[in-house]
Parts: sequence; C-alpha cells; structure tokens
Amino acid sequence: MYGWRARIGLLVPSINTTMEPEMWGMVPEGISVHTARIAGGRKGTPETLQNMENEGKEAASRLAMAEPNVVIYSCTSGSFFKGPGWDKEISSELSTISNCPAITTSGAMVSALKSGGLRKISVVTPYVEITNERLKNFLKAEEIDVKNLDTFDMLDMF
Repeated sequence: MYGWRARIGLLVPSINTTMEPEMWGMVPEGISVHTARIAGGRKGTPETLQNMENEGKEAASRLAMAEPNVVIYSCTSGSFFKGPGWDKEISSELSTISNCPAITTSGAMVSALKSGGLRKISVVTPYVEITNERLKNFLKAEEIDVKNLDTFDMLDMF
C-alpha cells in the first residue's frame, strides 16, 4: 500500500519534468508523492510568477483532497519573488488551504544553508537579472551573503 507512512503533496509548475521523478526516487518505502501541477507560462517573468501564485493556491485546494501530511511548493523563484518573508507567507497560505504544513523550496534552501553554517555563498541560477536580484535580496534578509552569482540567463523556464 502506498502512503501508509506519509503522503507528500507536491506542487510543481506545469512545465517541470524533474521534481516528480526525483521525489519518487528519494522517498522511503511507505511514503507516496501526490502531484498537482501549477498552470503557468514558460517565461520566468514577475507576471508569470504572480499568476503561478494564484494557480498554486488552486492546485493546493485540489491536492488537499489527497490528505497529504505535508505540501511542498516546488517553484523556487515563485517562493521568493515577492521579497523577504514571502516564502513564509505563501507557506502559511498553502498550509491553510491544504490543511497540513507547507514548505517552499526557497525556505528549504535557507534552512539547509543555515544548518550547514553557510553564510557566504556562490550561486548559479537559470534566472534572468530581475529574478537574480530578488534572490540576492531574499537571501540577504536571511543573513546569507551572495558573494558570486552566475546565471544561464534563461527567460524560458522549460
């Protein structure tokens, strides 16, 4: 039986083809992954990310029917693009909608960096300049200093 230990709700952008198989490859026996796709475009613009926020909330309400034990908002840029504290705000909203704890990929990234004692980092992203600036501001608010940032500068999120 799948999910007898726990059920993970995974919210992913509709064009994301990696998170689902990666999650299934990592979860231990008895844990199941239930995915809801977040409709959105291919362009990583602030407007697209804003639309994905609204779509993510709709997807979370559908995912709630699977009664997950936790929900993961798996759009990294979508969980920091509104600035410092946005990951916590969207987590709180998704938690209320899905009736369980919710985390974001950017929040998990910060937790991992802090637990490893990493306060000065170098980053490589696929993001365009505006998104990279928002990432640096987000991390700075978490007392993580981005010393170097390089990018693939890809507006197309696919």
